[in-house]
Amino acid sequence: GATDAQAMVLNNAAASDQAGWGFSVLSSGVFTSSMFSFDDTGNAAWTGNIFDIDTGTGNHTGNILDLNIEASTNGDAQAIVLNASGALDQAGWAMEVNSASAFTASAFDFDITAVSAIA
Repeated sequence: GATDAQAMVLNNAAASDQAGWGFSVLSSGVFTSSMFSFDDTGNAAWTGNIFDIDTGTGNHTGNILDLNIEASTNGDAQAIVLNASGALDQAGWAMEVNSASAFTASAFDFDITAVSAIA
């Protein structure tokens, strides 16, 4: 049945200026499987979000999600991969953008001025 248990709760009421103050993983060795994995192997129905971020109304200067793919010898990393194996009938299934306010800058900004080749 349902449970009200929470595996991990971070409650920060003070200014925090250390990188990774909530969660930090430093890897100096090779790893060959997922660091974070969610798998609904029981095929159970669920209605909550896997990730749910609410910024509040304070002044924000940081990024919600910051991906930095550094230069490597093979460059085989992919930032975001979306695979779907079933019929998807929900509008916005890949991405949905809703705004209750006017945009004062671009919703998407691509800067590829340093690109030397596109295959």
